[in-house]
Amino acid sequence: MARDPRLIAIVALAISCVAASARGWIERLPIERDVRALVSSDRAARRGAARRLGREGAQGIAVDALLGALERETDPEVRAEIVDALARRRDPRAIEALSDNVLRLRDEEREARVRALAAIDLPLARRALAAALGGPAAELASARLIELGGVVVDEVAPLLDVPAIAPRAAMVLGRIGDRRGVEALIAHVGTEDVDSRVAVIDALGVAGDERASPVVLAAITDGDARVAIAALHAIARIGGRDASDAIAAQIAREEVSIAAIEALAVIDPARAAPMLDEALAGPAREAAWSVIVGMPDVAFVALLARAADDARTRGAACDALARIDEGAGVEALRAVASRHEDAHAALAIAVRRWRDLEGSTRDGALRVIAGGGDVDRALLLRAVARDERARDAIRARLTSDDASVRATAARALAMLGAPDDALAAAIAREDDVVALEIEIAAASALGMQLPAPSLAWLDDRERAAIALRALAIARDAELPREARDRRRAMLAALRSEVPRVRALAATSLAHRRDDRARIAIAALLEDGTPEVRLAAASTLARLEGGRDTHVMPAIASRLAIEPEPRVRRALLDALRGVAVGAEGETCLHARLDRAAAIDVDIVLADGTWLRERTLSTGELVVCDLAHAEADVRLAP
Repeated sequence: MARDPRLIAIVALAISCVAASARGWIERLPIERDVRALVSSDRAARRGAARRLGREGAQGIAVDALLGALERETDPEVRAEIVDALARRRDPRAIEALSDNVLRLRDEEREARVRALAAIDLPLARRALAAALGGPAAELASARLIELGGVVVDEVAPLLDVPAIAPRAAMVLGRIGDRRGVEALIAHVGTEDVDSRVAVIDALGVAGDERASPVVLAAITDGDARVAIAALHAIARIGGRDASDAIAAQIAREEVSIAAIEALAVIDPARAAPMLDEALAGPAREAAWSVIVGMPDVAFVALLARAADDARTRGAACDALARIDEGAGVEALRAVASRHEDAHAALAIAVRRWRDLEGSTRDGALRVIAGGGDVDRALLLRAVARDERARDAIRARLTSDDASVRATAARALAMLGAPDDALAAAIAREDDVVALEIEIAAASALGMQLPAPSLAWLDDRERAAIALRALAIARDAELPREARDRRRAMLAALRSEVPRVRALAATSLAHRRDDRARIAIAALLEDGTPEVRLAAASTLARLEGGRDTHVMPAIASRLAIEPEPRVRRALLDALRGVAVGAEGETCLHARLDRAAAIDVDIVLADGTWLRERTLSTGELVVCDLAHAEADVRLAP
């Protein structure tokens, strides 16, 4: 029997229309319920409805309902929730309402509106954001404008002509560093308002654009000392031909003398060294000392070595000696450490940092470190300095009856590098929870694989973190069902009641490169704990979540309302496909007030959580980090 193609087409079209109509009707049910809830007498119901309308339902209906609610709502917390919902929607129709009275609102809602305007990112919204530079939300508006980058120059540059706003506008343009913004700043160096002139020159220093060098160098002779000081600081950042002589000529000018010496220390350290030495004996001692330790140079070695013999300045002086380029301060630091054992850690870090040290210098430093009175501290510091001759002694400490000694030995093996069977054996017999976690973290750092732990550990508050660390580096399961059970357990840990466990679940899934976990991890972007959101955002960056069409909207939606700067940076990294890991070459050295072995949590800038135990001296030394920014807190 023949089929009429026209009839088939008509039937298909009818089915499609019915399906679309049904789908639209189904979609409208929850959104209409939330629209009605916005006028409920229940405050919690209004907040919940606003939150859902920010993420779910048809754009037009949701935005209209939210704008209406913003106009009539009186509760500050509900209003802030409505503004956050509009931020997530990023609808241009909200710009006028969000801009209205923004300078006169309560802090919480005002900040929410600034975030929302930044999220919309259209010229009209950017103008409103720029106008906020003149009010109480100026700091937040500045941060959002800087995030937006060069596209805001047209909105911000005209504000350089408004004295009340010019300093803040100049700072924004300087931080952005866009070519057109720098040109606008150069054009305003001669402005009559002194505060504006200072701010413009400061901003040019922050931008660091060499095109500004001539006008900034000319400003060091400005009749107003504040302007001259700003110019000296800026030229130190920018540099320039013949700057040394021009700066030196200002040292005789009493009101700018210290700033001139500081600038000279950057441009020509050898010329500045005797002047800094003289300043250390006078009223400008603190300023001179800040320059010496903040910008260590081979020209300052003698000054730093002398300061290192004073207990009050030893720590800062030793750290500065360790940072001098090409290890030029290591020999002086070795001499200091031979007299003062509390300088051994700085010496070990310096040897680790400067791997190409001349043989006798390195050997002499290692001998000093090995001579420390505390055996475990000395072994750890030898590992920091990559003294392979310490390996056997460190292995032996893994069998100690003292859990703190075993934990220190495990960390030392991780710093030496190379997988070690002795560590695997120690993990197999370890009965101390904290030591076991440190040992597994050491095995992970060494790229070792371990047997999978019992999944029952994930239900134990004390052992859940250990289980996740072990699962991250566990050997692949032999059976598909076993692999599924492991993955299911790790995903379930994302919903743990313990924030550290939720964060570790995310980073462990990333360690296993589980791309399919992106959606589950993205749910943590709405977590109430900033460190967990940070871990989730950083994990999504490592798993290339910004390229996942199912995850990218969640990242962008959270970015629209996220108040924490470090979480925002991680979210931006995720959207841009920039993965920042915890591994690097930075060493963290800190000393707690208590001279005892103490358990601490370290939260790194990428959301990685580390459990560590200090030495008996209260010292903490952790190496191979990507950055020094870390939050160290006592473990619960």
